[in-house]
Amino acid sequence: MASPSQLLDLRRAQAIVARVRAFAALFAALTVAWIGLDSLVIEGRPLLLLIVARLAAGAAFAVLALCCRVHAPTLHDARIRLVALLAVPAAFFLASQAILAVPADGPWRHAFAASYAFFPMTLAAGIGAFPLAIAEIAGAMSTLVAVELMALSGNTLAAAFGGYEMLWLLLLIAAASGFGAESQRRLLAALVDQAVRDPLTDCLRRESGTEVLDLQFALALRHKTSLAILFADIDRFKQVNDAFGHEAGDRVLAATASALRDVSRETDTLIRWGGEEFVMVLPHTSAADTVALIERLGRRGLGGLPDRVPVTVSIGVAHYPGDAAGDAHELVAMADRRMYLAKQAGRNRYVIDAAGTARVIVAEGAVATDAAAHMAPV
Repeated sequence: MASPSQLLDLRRAQAIVARVRAFAALFAALTVAWIGLDSLVIEGRPLLLLIVARLAAGAAFAVLALCCRVHAPTLHDARIRLVALLAVPAAFFLASQAILAVPADGPWRHAFAASYAFFPMTLAAGIGAFPLAIAEIAGAMSTLVAVELMALSGNTLAAAFGGYEMLWLLLLIAAASGFGAESQRRLLAALVDQAVRDPLTDCLRRESGTEVLDLQFALALRHKTSLAILFADIDRFKQVNDAFGHEAGDRVLAATASALRDVSRETDTLIRWGGEEFVMVLPHTSAADTVALIERLGRRGLGGLPDRVPVTVSIGVAHYPGDAAGDAHELVAMADRRMYLAKQAGRNRYVIDAAGTARVIVAEGAVATDAAAHMAPV
């Protein structure tokens, strides 16, 4: 059964893009404002070149901030913007090294020049503000190390201020910042997992599941692939609560979720849609594949009640592109209507198409026989 990894990717993408936007807007203002400080220390042609470089960098940061106004970014979108956030200051850093090849005289001028030499360290420290995975951290840090090596290879400020000791310092800062970035990612993953899961059934909550549903439908549209929605409702669930109590009802819910999870694939998503309703999102699944899944569920059984009566479900199925649904919610509504047709036909049945033909999930005698092996008295 799929974990909420898609939701984690979405949350990470949103966090990365939001922070890139904030940093880009801040850097756009600071990069141009720094011209005033440059003019106090630097003169002549170097100052003119630095002003041009700063205006270009400031404009690039402003454009990047505008490009981060994305409603539902993907991780690919986020990574592109993060690369841009690193690329702009890296290019400015290398340009400044060429312009200011010799450190200025005097303590104030010397300290001011050092701010240009230590710029990659600032970028490395900033990586800790993003929830990044190890591979993403390694890619970002490798870029900064490459930029630093380029700067150290010539007669530059970076080479003058400690030489290759600067590289060692950069690696130390990168390691500490990378630990912070990975810690942020792990914390975000834990928070997302806690927020999106129903604690009783370990399914996705409806609100979170709807996001997955929308994502999967969008992918099916984009790549012209199939998507099936299975809507399952536990039969006579109210009678279970009335006859055996709500604790027994909770155990039936948990057992049903476990059974649905057992017959699903890693790529499928199980959502607790309502009280006793479950929705399964089945990407790359044909109508025949869905029937096979329902048959597996029938053979497995859903457990039983304290009086040894097997638990059964009624199921409705909708399938894209076979069903003309304009969006994911319309597809769910079709599956919901077909589930009610299955109930009206006698329960323990499924309906998979607009014809409304209800098929028994498994013969009544077989339900009792197969469920015995999975009977979980409640």
